[in-house]
Amino acid sequence: DGAEYTITWKKVTGASGYQVKVTLLEEGKWNSYCVKTKKCSYSEVGSTIIQSKAKVRAYKIVNGKRKYGPWSKTKTSNLWYLDA
Repeated sequence: DGAEYTITWKKVTGASGYQVKVTLLEEGKWNSYCVKTKKCSYSEVGSTIIQSKAKVRAYKIVNGKRKYGPWSKTKTSNLWYLDA
Protein backbone atom coordinates (compact mmCIF):
# COMPACT_ATOMS: atom_id res chain seq x y z
CA ASP A 1 0.00 0.00 0.00
CA GLY A 2 1.10 3.54 -0.55
CA ALA A 3 0.40 6.93 -2.00
CA GLU A 4 0.45 7.08 -5.78
CA TYR A 5 0.41 9.99 -8.16
CA THR A 6 0.64 10.21 -11.92
CA ILE A 7 1.54 13.24 -14.00
CA THR A 8 0.66 13.47 -17.65
CA TRP A 9 1.49 15.96 -20.38
CA LYS A 10 0.73 16.60 -24.02
CA LYS A 11 2.98 15.09 -26.65
CA VAL A 12 5.46 17.55 -28.16
CA THR A 13 5.76 17.17 -31.93
CA GLY A 14 9.27 16.13 -32.93
CA ALA A 15 10.41 15.29 -29.39
CA SER A 16 12.69 12.28 -28.93
CA GLY A 17 11.67 11.96 -25.27
CA TYR A 18 11.00 13.79 -22.02
CA GLN A 19 12.91 14.54 -18.84
CA VAL A 20 10.86 14.60 -15.65
CA LYS A 21 12.19 16.22 -12.47
CA VAL A 22 10.52 14.75 -9.41
CA THR A 23 10.83 16.12 -5.87
CA LEU A 24 9.29 14.10 -3.04
CA LEU A 25 8.79 14.99 0.61
CA GLU A 26 9.28 11.68 2.40
CA GLU A 27 9.77 11.29 6.14
CA GLY A 28 10.56 14.99 6.49
CA LYS A 29 13.25 15.05 3.76
CA TRP A 30 13.07 16.41 0.21
CA ASN A 31 14.55 14.08 -2.41
CA SER A 32 14.98 15.17 -6.04
CA TYR A 33 15.89 13.18 -9.12
CA CYS A 34 15.33 13.16 -12.88
CA VAL A 35 14.03 10.36 -15.08
CA LYS A 36 13.91 10.11 -18.85
CA THR A 37 10.95 8.59 -20.66
CA LYS A 38 9.41 8.39 -24.10
CA LYS A 39 5.90 8.16 -22.62
CA CYS A 40 3.66 11.16 -21.91
CA SER A 41 3.15 10.18 -18.27
CA TYR A 42 5.09 9.27 -15.14
CA SER A 43 3.89 7.53 -11.96
CA GLU A 44 5.39 7.33 -8.49
CA VAL A 45 4.34 5.14 -5.55
CA GLY A 46 5.61 5.30 -1.99
CA SER A 47 4.39 4.49 1.48
CA THR A 48 5.85 7.62 3.09
CA ILE A 49 5.23 10.32 0.47
CA ILE A 50 3.69 13.45 2.00
CA GLN A 51 3.99 15.84 -0.92
CA SER A 52 5.30 15.67 -4.47
CA LYS A 53 6.40 18.22 -7.04
CA ALA A 54 7.17 17.55 -10.67
CA LYS A 55 8.02 19.37 -13.87
CA VAL A 56 8.81 18.13 -17.35
CA ARG A 57 10.67 19.20 -20.48
CA ALA A 58 10.98 17.68 -23.92
CA TYR A 59 14.24 16.88 -25.62
CA LYS A 60 15.31 16.13 -29.17
CA ILE A 61 18.44 14.29 -30.18
CA VAL A 62 20.49 16.39 -32.62
CA ASN A 63 23.87 15.12 -33.86
CA GLY A 64 23.88 12.51 -31.09
CA LYS A 65 23.30 15.03 -28.29
CA ARG A 66 20.15 15.93 -26.36
CA LYS A 67 18.82 19.44 -26.87
CA TYR A 68 16.33 20.31 -24.12
CA GLY A 69 13.33 22.58 -24.29
CA PRO A 70 12.17 24.76 -21.39
CA TRP A 71 10.84 23.26 -18.16
CA SER A 72 7.09 23.26 -17.60
CA LYS A 73 5.58 24.93 -14.56
CA THR A 74 5.95 22.90 -11.37
CA LYS A 75 2.90 20.86 -10.38
CA THR A 76 2.45 20.13 -6.66
CA SER A 77 0.42 17.33 -5.14
CA ASN A 78 -0.36 17.04 -1.42
CA LEU A 79 -0.78 13.33 -0.72
CA TRP A 80 -0.56 13.28 3.07
CA TYR A 81 -0.11 9.52 3.30
CA LEU A 82 2.05 7.96 5.97
CA ASP A 83 2.26 4.21 6.42
CA ALA A 84 1.38 3.46 10.02
